[in-house]
Amino acid sequence: MYTHIHTYKFMHTFAEDEKAALSRRSRPMRKSANVGSSRVLECEVRYPDDDYVQHIITWRKQGLDSPIFILFDGYPPRMDASYRGRIRLVGGQGSIEISDIRASDEGWYECSVLFLDKSDDATANGTWIHLSVNGERPIIIIMNRCRILSWQVRIRI
Repeated sequence: MYTHIHTYKFMHTFAEDEKAALSRRSRPMRKSANVGSSRVLECEVRYPDDDYVQHIITWRKQGLDSPIFILFDGYPPRMDASYRGRIRLVGGQGSIEISDIRASDEGWYECSVLFLDKSDDATANGTWIHLSVNGERPIIIIMNRCRILSWQVRIRI
């Protein structure tokens, strides 16, 4: 039940609080990938006044409490354990590539960019992407084992 409430809270936040921000960001994108393949998720970075500024790039996935990827200039990226070894920065800005895609990777991803020591319109940066995963999904089959007992009954007359 807690997970359900958390998911509702996230969707409520997305629907209400992010609505204005999305109008200033690029429109949400939809991408698809096959299980086991790789996919690049783009993140738009617009520097204030077109000048490089130190920044933090954060990628979040709906349903997870912690970010899946955080990058700050000069430091190794921090990655969620379920993505370690499967995610890397590409394209020189904030885009990431997820490799060895799993069915559990399906969902909404948000990239946000926080500029340090600069006042800016932070909502103009970042991206929302929905990743659909095609391919085999685990199927759980529960089989009941029935034990058949045979009884021999002898009747004397």
